[in-house]
Amino acid sequence: MTSAFGVLFLFSFFMSIGFGQTSAEIMRQGTNHGFSKAMLVSLGAFLAEFILLGLAITGFIFFFKDPQLLKFVWIIGGFVVLYLGIKGIVDYKNSGKPTHKIAKSNTNRPFINGLTINFINPLNVVFWSVTLGPIVLESVQKNGFFIATIDGIAVPLGGMVWWIILSSLSAFAGKSLHKRFIEKINLISLFGFILLGIYFLYRAYGLFF
Repeated sequence: MTSAFGVLFLFSFFMSIGFGQTSAEIMRQGTNHGFSKAMLVSLGAFLAEFILLGLAITGFIFFFKDPQLLKFVWIIGGFVVLYLGIKGIVDYKNSGKPTHKIAKSNTNRPFINGLTINFINPLNVVFWSVTLGPIVLESVQKNGFFIATIDGIAVPLGGMVWWIILSSLSAFAGKSLHKRFIEKINLISLFGFILLGIYFLYRAYGLFF
C-alpha cells in the first residue's frame, strides 16, 4: 500500500457523492424496501467497480478508448438505463399502490440492478479508461502487481463507504417521511434515469455521425 491508496479512496468517495444512476437506485430501494435492499444495490455496484479495477490492472480497460467500441458502450448503457426508467414509471402508473408495485417488480434483483447500472454506465467506463486506468497501470509498472492491486482497491472501497451511508440515510428516510413524498422521490429518480438514457444515446449518435 502506498500514499496513492488514501488519495484514490478520497477521490472515489467524493466522486460517488454526485447523484447518478447508482445513487438513485439505492435511494429508491432504501426508501421503499429498507436498508437490506439498498445494500444489495451497493454490493452490486461494488462488484462492478472491482471488475473495472481488474480490467484496469490487466490493461484491458484501454480497449474501451477505441472509438468504435465506445459507441456501443454508450448505446448499451443508454438503452439499459432508459429501460429501467420507463419500466419503473409504467409500474408506477399501472398500480393503484405504486410503492407496492415497485416492490413486487424490483426487489428480487437489486444486486443485479446495482451491478448492471454501475458496470454499463458509459461515464463510469470512460472515467476508468481515461483517468483511473492510467493511474493504476502506472502503479503496476512502478510498484508491482500486488501493491497496485491494494492501491486500486481504494476506488471501490471509497464508493462503498458512501453507498453504505446513502443506504442508511434512505432507509431511515423511508420510515420517517410521508408516503407521498417517498413516491415523488421515486418518480424524480425514474425520470432522471430516462434523461440520462437519452443523453447516453445522444452521445452515441454523436459518435456515429
